Amino acid sequence: MTKVTIDDIVFDDPDQDIPRNPGPLDIEWWYEHRIQEYKIPGYKDMTQATSNEVLLHCRITIRTTETGGVKRSTKASDGYLKFRALQRLIKSAGPYKVQTSLWKCDEMYLKGSPKFRQVAGEDDWVGTWTLEFVEKHDG
Repeated sequence: MTKVTIDDIVFDDPDQDIPRNPGPLDIEWWYEHRIQEYKIPGYKDMTQATSNEVLLHCRITIRTTETGGVKRSTKASDGYLKFRALQRLIKSAGPYKVQTSLWKCDEMYLKGSPKFRQVAGEDDWVGTWTLEFVEKHDG
């Protein structure tokens, strides 16, 4: 997919030797426009935009891996280091800088419930992360 940076954590960094952790499995960017619909009996319904500006949202699904099956010491593997960095990151709402080659937002809050999913039989740090962010706009 593409290189993604979450604060200082870089996935699929072309400057890093192979094996390295891959880019995201899936990444979504969107704006949530607020449109109110009014039911008008006997006439065509009415709509109204309730804000002129909306916030940028982002959902990243990414996997920390064993970096291509190459066995190095656990503490030195790229997958383990990324796992530990994400483990620290999810403890705080941020704000964080999130960017890919074509999208970026300098300040985003980690939203909702970040998740890490493991599958039986894999190393403890191998799994899939789901992280959702929303653009910071404190007023």
